[in-house]
Amino acid sequence: MVQATRDKNFSYRSAYSLNNNRFIELTDTRMRTIALTKDGKWGVGQDDRDYISDWEERRADYYRVNTSTGERTPMFKEMGRTLGLSPDSKRYLYWKDKNVWLYDIETGENTNLTKNGPADFRNKEFDRPGEVPPYGVTGWTKDGKHVILTHKYDLFLQPLDGGKATPLTNGLGEKDKIVFRYVNIEPRPGGGGGGRGGRGRGGTNDFIDTSKPMMFSTLGQMTKKAGYSVLKDGKTENLVYDDKRFGRPIKAKNADKILYTIQTFRDFPDYYVSDTKFTNPIKVTDANPQQSEFNWGRRILFEFKNKKGVKLQGTLAIPDTYVEGEKLPMHVNFYEKNSQNLNRYTTPRIAGSPNFAGLVSNGYLVMQPDIYFNTVTTHSDMLDCVEAAVKKVIEMGYADPDRISLHGHSFSGQGSAYISTRSNMFAAIVYGAGATNLVSDFNQLWKTSGTSQHRYDIYGQGRFGTNPYDDLKLYQNESAIYHVRSMNTPLMILHGTADGSVEWLQAVEFYNALRFNGKNVILLSYPGEAHGLRRYENQKDYQIRMMAFLDHYLKDKPAPDWMVNGVPFLKKKK
Repeated sequence: MVQATRDKNFSYRSAYSLNNNRFIELTDTRMRTIALTKDGKWGVGQDDRDYISDWEERRADYYRVNTSTGERTPMFKEMGRTLGLSPDSKRYLYWKDKNVWLYDIETGENTNLTKNGPADFRNKEFDRPGEVPPYGVTGWTKDGKHVILTHKYDLFLQPLDGGKATPLTNGLGEKDKIVFRYVNIEPRPGGGGGGRGGRGRGGTNDFIDTSKPMMFSTLGQMTKKAGYSVLKDGKTENLVYDDKRFGRPIKAKNADKILYTIQTFRDFPDYYVSDTKFTNPIKVTDANPQQSEFNWGRRILFEFKNKKGVKLQGTLAIPDTYVEGEKLPMHVNFYEKNSQNLNRYTTPRIAGSPNFAGLVSNGYLVMQPDIYFNTVTTHSDMLDCVEAAVKKVIEMGYADPDRISLHGHSFSGQGSAYISTRSNMFAAIVYGAGATNLVSDFNQLWKTSGTSQHRYDIYGQGRFGTNPYDDLKLYQNESAIYHVRSMNTPLMILHGTADGSVEWLQAVEFYNALRFNGKNVILLSYPGEAHGLRRYENQKDYQIRMMAFLDHYLKDKPAPDWMVNGVPFLKKKK
């Protein structure tokens, strides 16, 4: 049903030869997709019909297709990850046995490019079950002899003959724990601004001229400082590196000038103009002057450890009104990793999620911890890391241990529901659109995509690595619904009745279970809303109710009538 319109209008890729007056079918019902080389002479087709599954990792058989004849030549079978075509139409990259391989389209020869390399190109931050992917491809060099491979920190110049790769960034990334990424700021052909390396013009569809200066964005893995560097004559020169967040530069077509944004937690991302060395930037916009009328704050970075001793980071937003030694109420929000957003400006807004700027303006601390996933014990990992981060901030002297709240939505929503049943650290918890019974959720529909939850739970964000038929105990232990009797925290649940990602009945089931066991719970059920609130009146309603809920339990403000007595159905429209 979800993809019916797409299937109905699906067209098979074909070619028509003007020279031979011949029509050539390139795809069919078995091989529906094909990627064409830039010169149009070849195609790489995918046939996944033998591997279609509700939950297994995606695989396909690949074929080289001659667009003049339609002839198909097998390239490789049961392939999981590929990295795409070269701009010169001669080569195709793929990922196999923890290495990057090259397929020569003309000869059909396969070469393991990275077996002799000094670097491991596996994504070290990949924390899900299944095959570990590479970081990816930055681009292809103009000399036709190299491909630039992305590493955790550096970029490597990999010879296409399988020779030893060398770090373009001179190993500075690994040495100083700084992430280097290529950025193309040159104006696009025909006008327009520069493009980020990796997609479209200026990306993997165009060559990178390594004989000219190359610009890189930089991000400190531990410091979160950011900036830009340039590689020229084999040397890497730092242009700007600061406790700020810099937008992608756009170079002027006919001048040595660039336009970019600068932001911090307290500074709106206004535009600046400078030369291409980022010297003497001039602010050219003032898009948020009304901010001066409100209380604001600053955000700091802190470190903590989980129970296994893994070093992690978190951010803490502190109001400008904070007095040294004061212990403030604190709101905690999490979703996988957030420390990289240390210098991201938080726009005040009415939405279906907490207004961080509003909370800080009203005297709350706002803390966001990073989560380390061990795989399999997903919700237990959330509990471990969230509690460890809270304890660290209390130890730092900022937070009142009796006035701390928690929020999560979707993936972290189900984690927050779980934490509500396993922790006594919070004075109040708010969560939205989270699965609370993993056993029943496993077989429920993901209505927005038309699939089941199987792949999500096993290999996807769920990270459980197994299923409830092979490990029922795990799914029960990681589900909030099976621990309702130990839940002693005031809880507010948000869920839209038309949620296409997490079944609305997950909220109803958890709510009824908590009510049955005499727990303090409120369900905000929004008719017609999906996975997140879209209608402005509902977003505003949620903001008002959430703040009243938090203010009551963290600031001792009186509870409004709706919180005490609920809202009867016949009065809701009023």
